[in-house]
Parts: sequence; structure tokens; C-alpha cells
Amino acid sequence: MSAQNWKPLVGKTAKGQELVLRRYCPEDLDLVGSWINTPEMRSKLSVEYPISLKEEGTYLEKAMAPLGSNPTEIHLAICLEGAIIGGCGLHEISSKHRRAVVGLYIGNQELRGLGIGSEVYRLLAEFAFKEMNLESLRADVYEHNVASQRLHERMGFQLVGRIPKWFFREGEYRDVFIYYLSREMWLKR
Repeated sequence: MSAQNWKPLVGKTAKGQELVLRRYCPEDLDLVGSWINTPEMRSKLSVEYPISLKEEGTYLEKAMAPLGSNPTEIHLAICLEGAIIGGCGLHEISSKHRRAVVGLYIGNQELRGLGIGSEVYRLLAEFAFKEMNLESLRADVYEHNVASQRLHERMGFQLVGRIPKWFFREGEYRDVFIYYLSREMWLKR
């Protein structure tokens, strides 16, 4: 799939607001960087230390590269009513095993807990299973991110494991929960 034929994924929130998953653009850099650098956001993502705009720019450069140039990653901006509010993607994509790791974040704190994540995951799963012909999705969720655990369970993901002391953050080792969703589970929901 090339960037030229990429079509944004479009859905609606429970309140009827338009939700679009689109490619990142250079104008997203400052806002995304400001979200990623908050201690609260870093605690839920794999970003341990504040990052510079240059480092964030390098990430966005990769995210904006033509689709297919990195066949193992798809990074998308989450937009609500035209304004970017977060990011999501499919990572560690394997065409051989037909699987990927899925993740998202809502950078705007005021918009968390409103069901937006559910629609984002619905769009990503539909794209992964129907357009990419994947067989399964995995999500790694930190033990202290209870909201994310609930989201995955609501979306039909099954908790299949817990890895103790998987990462070190804020002076202690923490566990990670492994969630799994197959195409069959998705179609049955």
C-alpha cells in the first residue's frame, strides 16, 4: 500500500462526532511532542524520559514515510472533528504470521474515558482483519493502566498472560498484561 492510495479510516463516536485515523503530518509535531513529554503519558507508554522535538521529529518522519517503506509499522493520528487528539498504530506487523501489536493513546486528557478508544480500536481491528488480512492482534498493557485494561476487555480482547517485573519505571519493576484478539473472536463479538 502506498501513501498515495491510503484512505483515512473514518468512524463515529458514541456521541456522533466524526473520528478519523489519518497519516501524521509535520504540523502534528509540537502537539504530539507536548503530550508524549507529560509524566502521566510517559507512564502509560514505552517512553521513559522526556524526548526532544528533534527526537519526536525523527519518530514522526518515520511515521510519515510512504506506507510500505516500513512493512512492520503503521502510525496514525487520531482526529476528532478535524483536530488531532492522539495517536494509534499497528506495530511488529508480520505478514508471514499475519499478526500485529496494536496500541493507542489519547493525548488530550479531557477526552479520555468518553469511548473514543473503543471506536479507534474498532477501526484498527476492522482494517487489520479485513484490509490487511491479519489473523490476530496483541496488546501489551502496563499493570497500572487500568483504563486500558478495561478498554481491551470491552473490545473483546482476552487476557492471556502477565509478565512479572517486565519493565522498570519510577523506581520499581512493574508487570505487563498481554491481551489477544483473533479474527474469529472479532467476528463473533
